Amino acid sequence: MGGPGGVLASWHARMPYARESGGRISRRNPIYRSWSRGGQPTKTSWCIGAHSPQCKHGTRNRNADIGWDDHTFISKCPRKSDNNIVPKKQANNAVISPLLANVFLHYVLDKWASWWRKTNAKGDMIIVRYADDFVIGFQYHDEAMRFLTALRKRLSRYELTLHSDKTRLIEFGRFAVDNRRKRGERKPETFDFLGFTHISSKNRRGGFFLRRITVKKRYKKKVKEVKQELKKRMHRYVKETGEWLASVITGHVNYYGVPGNMDKVWKFYQRCEREWFKVLRRRSQKARKLKWSDVREKIKSQIPRPHLAHPFPEKRFWRQRLEVGAG
Repeated sequence: MGGPGGVLASWHARMPYARESGGRISRRNPIYRSWSRGGQPTKTSWCIGAHSPQCKHGTRNRNADIGWDDHTFISKCPRKSDNNIVPKKQANNAVISPLLANVFLHYVLDKWASWWRKTNAKGDMIIVRYADDFVIGFQYHDEAMRFLTALRKRLSRYELTLHSDKTRLIEFGRFAVDNRRKRGERKPETFDFLGFTHISSKNRRGGFFLRRITVKKRYKKKVKEVKQELKKRMHRYVKETGEWLASVITGHVNYYGVPGNMDKVWKFYQRCEREWFKVLRRRSQKARKLKWSDVREKIKSQIPRPHLAHPFPEKRFWRQRLEVGAG
């Protein structure tokens, strides 16, 4: 899970919610906000990215341990199967899966992580979660190791497991680049979350900049879907196809149009232009003589140009503080 799926046009600047361990809800750019609170970067240097894919149905009988009192909701949960384990495909792709993850992990992970931070952590600690995907940041390496060990025990108590391939402990943040350079190591590793690849980078002034770019797999998958759909719409009216393609590009820009990712957004826009031009030339033998100069203005008038959909988070948060203070 993690991040939007299907047609991106249906999102229209709606970003997923993410919960921080302090109980605050951040609607947009949760990772950026956590690593740069109000424009002041935290001291977090170590990051855990995890995913919990499997859950035994026997855990529904432990609702008293985590405080579930909604018996109507519990009765709607799937019952035990013969082998007592949900098939992985059904558990991850079922419609009820995000609901189960949010409700169950709120007690199993969110509240417990908040308690662990208050009682065991001496340095900074942040946690951002979307459904069953979450990223946790620590200031000290030993605390990250202790938390990961405790987390595995905590999840095993409720018959949950961490995905072995998606759970990593990496050095990440504004101090990671300098620390790894001093040790003669390569650049910090990256991680994928909510459709973005997060990179420890620097801005033009040489300061820390959390760069977010479109995940390569998501980009290739979306381009492939657009190509297939354009082929199906080959003989439809140009205006109708242009309206559909405009909605796809608008949704893509509204989600991925963040600072540092505009190169990828423009690349997707230009790729859609080329693919539509190829389809137009295949409509008939006469259309094969079309040149890009003949249809360029027509295509560009049909689909919107990319733009920066989201400003830098610190600017938006500063504007929100001004509005609150003015009231």
